[in-house]
Amino acid sequence: MIVFKITGMFFLFLSSVFCSKQITSKIKKRVYELEEIDNILNDFIVSINVGLYDVSFLLSEAIKRTKTKYHDFLCEVKDNLDKKSSNNFSKIWFDCLKHYHFDITLEEKILLENIGASLSFNDKNRMIKQLTLLQASIENQIQKARKDKDTKVSLYEKIGVLVGGFLVIIFI
Repeated sequence: MIVFKITGMFFLFLSSVFCSKQITSKIKKRVYELEEIDNILNDFIVSINVGLYDVSFLLSEAIKRTKTKYHDFLCEVKDNLDKKSSNNFSKIWFDCLKHYHFDITLEEKILLENIGASLSFNDKNRMIKQLTLLQASIENQIQKARKDKDTKVSLYEKIGVLVGGFLVIIFI
């Protein structure tokens, strides 16, 4: 009987710690995703500066670099761009953004909308200026997310251990 009670308490403690780890992994993943967008924007700016501002090429290179939820979205945009003979990249981008379902904040959605609008400009200088502004915005979001990560990850891990310990004490 005592063995079952100890085993149950042990599993309660572990499940509490596991739940806190799940929450902290989401916080850490957000920072990684924002850094990925920042890297993509940087690649876009560098490519455009050297004269490679074909949208299809830019998307192909971005797809190679992405590993998060944005990978499938960029693949869908690229596929639709290749399938449709329309030169209206902005319309394709916004249609894909509207139909693609992924969990992002309002700030991130606005950022993605602005990236699509920026890539549809015909003027190289305007493209670069707009993408540089977006990159500054994303860097601010990354700083906020890192600060958020630093405070919340430690807090949630401690809460998980405390709640697990509390549950063990209650069931003793």
